[in-house]
This record gives sequence, structure tokens and C-alpha cells, in this order.
Amino acid sequence: MSSLDLLISKAAAAVQVGICPDGLPNCPQGYDWKTYVIAIYYYAVRLGAVLVVLMLIYGGYTYIISQGDSTKLTNAKDRIFGAVIGYLLLLIVGVILKYLGLDEVK
Repeated sequence: MSSLDLLISKAAAAVQVGICPDGLPNCPQGYDWKTYVIAIYYYAVRLGAVLVVLMLIYGGYTYIISQGDSTKLTNAKDRIFGAVIGYLLLLIVGVILKYLGLDEVK
């Protein structure tokens, strides 16, 4: 067990969290800090996917109605590019979590 894992597990044992990752009010024994990190990541990916779709729709709409105005075209392209890059960064966090061994939920 690494020192970081030991430190976080002691901190997690000292603080009782009031809700489970699946929303149940009483957590059964077995939930640890890793489960919460994974649950937060899964919720962030789902929320991020919805936000990316909305930003792509809005960016595409502003691109279409820009009527050749270079500033509006640039803003629309930047919005689309930013949405895609932001979601890719969120997915890279998943790769980092797998590298750290946080990819399995009990």
C-alpha cells in the first residue's frame, strides 16, 4: 500500500460521508474513497457529454447565422473546438484513473 493510499484511506475512515455513490442514504460496508472518485468521474463524463452536445449545437448555430462575419465565425469555431478539447481532457482523466488503478468499482 502506498503512502498516498494509506493517507487517503485514513482520512476517509475519519470522515463519514452521508451518501453513497448510488444515492442510497445508508452505505453498506465496503464503500471507500476510490468508489466515490469513480462515481464522481462517471457522473462528470455523463454531464460533460450533455454539455458538449449543447455547445456543439450552439456553436454550429452561431456558425451558420454568422453571415460571413469573421469575428462570429472565429467565436463559433473556438466554442466548438473548446467543447471537443474539454471533453477529451475529461476522458484523459479516465485514462489517468485507470493508470492509478481506480477503474474497478466493488
